[in-house]
Amino acid sequence: MPQAGQVSAGAAPGGNWYAHLGQVLYTGGLPGDSLSILTGMPLDRRTVWWVPGFLASFFAVGLTFWFRSYSEVQFPTALMNPSLLVVAVAALLTRIYSGRNFALVALCIAAAIPMAIYARVTVDTASDPTSHNLWPLEILIGAFVAFPVALAGAFIGWLVARFRGARAEQEPS
Repeated sequence: MPQAGQVSAGAAPGGNWYAHLGQVLYTGGLPGDSLSILTGMPLDRRTVWWVPGFLASFFAVGLTFWFRSYSEVQFPTALMNPSLLVVAVAALLTRIYSGRNFALVALCIAAAIPMAIYARVTVDTASDPTSHNLWPLEILIGAFVAFPVALAGAFIGWLVARFRGARAEQEPS
């Protein structure tokens, strides 16, 4: 049974999922705190706060080196490109809008880069099992590159959120 503010997949306004989808597209968001139209079960936005930043970081960094040949990819220089700005901005925005601790945000967003590397390792070793014999080091290098960038972005997001909160208290309503 969904909680207040949540809508289960079958309990959409109008009694059907496509009417609910139309409402979502028309209003630009889901009613309450529910993402259930996609999953069939109620999901609270407060529990999936890290997903957009993680996915943005995963694909931004991954797409920059997934399509290069294995001989062209050298760590850590393969990761040192403008896609790391996406990681920093994702951490910044995730910290501002989730209200979570900046270290936790940095860990969650930075984890996308080792996962992107692991995706590359998985695909490459399917065709040639000997291609990534040092894959744990590749993942560690990715983590050491990603964490400081995500930590800086999350820290700046913490500063922005703190400044916005202090400014809101000073302005008369």
